[in-house]
Amino acid sequence: METVKKLGIWMCHNSIHLIESVSPAACELKPIDGIEKHNIALHDAALQNEAFHQQTESFKKMATTIQGYHEVVLFGPVDSKIEFLKFLKADQRFEHIKIDIKQTQIMSEDQQEAFIENHFSTH
Repeated sequence: METVKKLGIWMCHNSIHLIESVSPAACELKPIDGIEKHNIALHDAALQNEAFHQQTESFKKMATTIQGYHEVVLFGPVDSKIEFLKFLKADQRFEHIKIDIKQTQIMSEDQQEAFIENHFSTH
């Protein structure tokens, strides 16, 4: 029997955290090289274009990472998780992955891990 791999992706204004559910009662924070949130003031078209390209590159790196998972939850206080979900839904490679999305308050790393443990224990 194949183990169901589960991953939480915390998306905040200035950070992205990947939290793998390694057992029903344990989580592990996993870094992804090269992914960072960019906090750019969007005053003109050039800056908006640059922010879009940076976001797209981050989405591509995260998408590559989640391909090996069966269940993913996107959570956090910002709307970029909705944009990432749209990005994933447009690609058939992710049709087999169950993806949930949850709006949350700002959380510490401990709170993020507790959220993931709770989310996957009830799903």
